[in-house]
Amino acid sequence: MKKIIAITLLLLYVATGSALAAAAASGTSDTTGTGGLGLNATAPTAQSIARASKGVFWGWTTGTGGYALDTIHMNGTKAYGTGYDSTKIYFMDTTVAAFAEPADSNTEVAFPDGTWTPM
Repeated sequence: MKKIIAITLLLLYVATGSALAAAAASGTSDTTGTGGLGLNATAPTAQSIARASKGVFWGWTTGTGGYALDTIHMNGTKAYGTGYDSTKIYFMDTTVAAFAEPADSNTEVAFPDGTWTPM
């Protein structure tokens, strides 16, 4: 019985690790002025998982270890962002035209000192 439990736990561990490992992805919502665009999942089924208000744009970067998100309003001059491994919200002065997704899913890389300021 102990062998069956051990084998079951090992198989669950292996299956969970491969199921959670995902390819890195990044992008931004449309910044042409239409706003209100969302992020759609592609697996296991295609469905909307996040949606911004009209005039709010956001960027995301995901990796096997986590994610980073940032956002800006079309009439705003500051972008705000945070990551999976941070309790801080960061901000920086920018424009919609210069807005881009975070550089990395790791918060320290995505929101470097000197460019982004922690709140």
